Amino acid sequence: MYTVTFQDKHEFDLIKLIDDNHLDVYQRMKLINYIRKQNFNAVCFMCQRSDLGNTQELAKHLQEVEKPITKLPDSKVWDTEETLVPIFGNDHLLWRLESFLESRDGASDAEEASRRENDKKISNFIAE
Repeated sequence: MYTVTFQDKHEFDLIKLIDDNHLDVYQRMKLINYIRKQNFNAVCFMCQRSDLGNTQELAKHLQEVEKPITKLPDSKVWDTEETLVPIFGNDHLLWRLESFLESRDGASDAEEASRRENDKKISNFIAE
């Protein structure tokens, strides 16, 4: 997916941050919408610095000051009702991210169910 570019170029592992912070679907959407809105307005989503002027200066600031990004900004700035509204209509990133996470987590659930079934079979076999 897109995470290779984020991880390699920007040292920003969105999936790890989502997992580490146990973000639910709404929080994930809010976070992404917040980051996109801040980037669109050339405001640093980490420190809220707003005097950068353009996205090139923002990118430079993120590379020089904020990199690597290993934690989320304070949830008070992004976990709001306002950030539920996407900056782009029909946002493919939001849908692809949710699709990816659902398939990944669904696979984990299936693996866990399979493991439990195997454990049950082994227990039944031992009990005989």
